[in-house]
Formats: sequence, C-alpha cells, structure tokens
Amino acid sequence: MKLRFLSLLLLIPYAANASFFDSDCPQPAVSGTGASFETAFTPDAHVSELVIKSIDSAKTSIKVAAHRFVSKDVSVALLNAMRANKDVKIILDKTKNDDGYSDANLFIRMSHSPHVLKHYDNQYQDYILIDDKDIIIGNISSLQTVDAEKKNAASVLVIHNVPDLVKKYSESWQKLWDDSEEMENKDLVKHTPKE
Repeated sequence: MKLRFLSLLLLIPYAANASFFDSDCPQPAVSGTGASFETAFTPDAHVSELVIKSIDSAKTSIKVAAHRFVSKDVSVALLNAMRANKDVKIILDKTKNDDGYSDANLFIRMSHSPHVLKHYDNQYQDYILIDDKDIIIGNISSLQTVDAEKKNAASVLVIHNVPDLVKKYSESWQKLWDDSEEMENKDLVKHTPKE
C-alpha cells in the first residue's frame, strides 16, 4: 500500500511557487458582493413554500427548466403568475411528462403549453429564473404538494444578487428555449395528474 501511494505521489509534479491545479482547473465562474441566499430542507421546512414565495415575488418574468412538474402548489403559483400577465415560460422533458404524476397537462388545459426540447434525449436541467435576477436551484422536478413533501428528502436554494451566475443560467436557458417547441397533442399527458 505504501509503495502504491509513493508511486502516485511521484506522478504529481511539484513546484515551489505553483499549485498542481493552477493550469488545469477553470477559474471561479462567478464573483460579486451583496449576494444573499435562502434555503429550505425537508422535513424541517416547506421547500415548495420557498419556491412559491419566489415565484410570487416575480415582477415581470419567470423562466423554468425542469425535468417535469409534480407539485400542484408550484404549478398553481405559475398559473397565477401567468394570469397576472407575467411572462412565464416552461421547458420540460418530453419523455417524462406522459404519466399521471406530471402537471404538464394542467398547463396545456389552461392554454399555457410548456415547451419540450427538439434535439436532446433528456432535459435534466432543473432551475427557475425570476426576473433574470434570482435563481432557484434544487429539487424543482421532484417537489410535491406542501402536505406531501415531508415524505421525501428535498432541498432548494434561492440565490439573490449574483449577476454573473444569473447571466450563465440565462444563457443556458435561452439555448434550451431556442431548441424547443410547444407541446403538441402527441405530447399530452395520458392520464389525469394525481391529486
């Protein structure tokens, strides 16, 4: 064992004034001051309540990238934002929204069809952008109703005032949107979503 460890050490170059990782690792992706964060973890806190509070705080726009939606409470908050004339755009995975758990059908029935990606096998990005200013990351796709979420381990993080990070997420979301199309009848959920 000692011999193997020594052989590994010999493979790592050493320089007195340099780190092994200086040239191989990317620089930090974000910077900025004044950042603030909110977080919630089940079962001690209601994760979906934090997401809904953030959605309700939107002034103009909400951009969603999610594998699927199963939380009636979050879905209703998004529909309320749409009714309040906020620009709400949703991108979902087309292969995971044909079961009784997804709320994709709810949006379609309310004439606010989500989009699905055209050229990707799966859509695993999971975040919500609020007014291109705040980001919600975490278990967006697996959130359940407020009453049901204590049965699962979940967490979300809301990030405020980190413009560099928001820019990266916005650019990524726009690429997905540019490669998406509105859900059609063939993409409709086959079963009634469970309450």
